[in-house]
Amino acid sequence: MDIGYLQAILLGALQGLTEFFPVSSSGHLVLAQNIMGTVSDGVLLEVLLHVGTAAVVIWFYKSEVLELIRPLFDAERNHRRAVLVVGLIPTIVAGVFFKSYFERAYDSPLIVLIALACTGFALLASRRAKDRGRPIGFQIALLIGIAQAIAILPGVSRSGATIITALFLGVHRKEAAEFSFLLSVPAILGAGILTFRDLSPGGLDPRFLFPALVGTLVAVVIGTLALRMLVRMVIRGRFDRWGWYCLVIAFGGMALFLLR
Repeated sequence: MDIGYLQAILLGALQGLTEFFPVSSSGHLVLAQNIMGTVSDGVLLEVLLHVGTAAVVIWFYKSEVLELIRPLFDAERNHRRAVLVVGLIPTIVAGVFFKSYFERAYDSPLIVLIALACTGFALLASRRAKDRGRPIGFQIALLIGIAQAIAILPGVSRSGATIITALFLGVHRKEAAEFSFLLSVPAILGAGILTFRDLSPGGLDPRFLFPALVGTLVAVVIGTLALRMLVRMVIRGRFDRWGWYCLVIAFGGMALFLLR
């Protein structure tokens, strides 16, 4: 099924809302496309939407991003860069060696729903996490990175998995959210580069490109609002409430799936 403007707008709005809220944007996009009909170049569309919301993160944390890309000869900045690199290693390894396994999951709504239920239970459990003000060093960054790698699986929330892991490791709530989203940017941009590299020599069909760009713009606008809301929720300790939403969608979807 080719993508139309209305479909692109709906998927863009869904991406903008679910990329930052801990409910798995990939899982929601898979389920939405399953309901509306599979979109041709669906993986490419998803990458474009994710690149759009990555731009939101870069703008939202522009001060932190500028600090990271300033002159290299600064011990504190170099330490932060090194910590981010360590956090990225598991995602790189998973993307290179297990890409085909993760891609198969995108064809199975049932796997997405099971993963979404696991996300829901993890979110509810996060209310027991204690804020001990621990800084993010190499060991903590590696564990958060492993959580991000697991979240390549659709239905596992990337923001949920990384922030929950940081909270259980005693990281301050604001720092947990900041590190989670900064860690997402190179992972998403890297996936985008790999996807565009694999495009056919003919490039993008304008009939796909223009609606996809409109959807991406919608994702940017809605994602900007959603990220602001999510950061406030994490700081105020209301992050776990999204667990109930994940469980309702997961078990409701399973019931519909089994009744087909």
